[in-house]
Amino acid sequence: MASLQPDLVLGSWLVDPETDFDTLSAVAPTVAPLGDTGVDRWDEQVRVLGEILGRSDDAEKIISDREAEIAEAALPGLAGRTGVLSQYVVGQGQFAVVDYPTVAAFNTPSSLSIGYALDTIRPQLEAIAGV
Repeated sequence: MASLQPDLVLGSWLVDPETDFDTLSAVAPTVAPLGDTGVDRWDEQVRVLGEILGRSDDAEKIISDREAEIAEAALPGLAGRTGVLSQYVVGQGQFAVVDYPTVAAFNTPSSLSIGYALDTIRPQLEAIAGV
């Protein structure tokens, strides 16, 4: 990574503040993971990046726009229902099932991923919700 000469390193769950932070900080200013949950919330990451870049207003607009997209996609018929997220790991013969708190930590949507995910799962969700 040092050969890329970054201006900034944004730490993620891959960065161990106790073992990696000093090494990364020698390369460029480094932002450690924001919490101890393993994965920082996407909106927290956007806010911190907005502060770093002096563009907090832009960051809040991005968050607000994405939250509006999510709210627009809500299906009231799913209220109170539960679900399971599972993933088959190709080539490793593994099947992972995770609970909602774990899924909630994986909420790092991009402007592209929300639309794709909704287009992909909307028919099933609408059927369950009785829409």
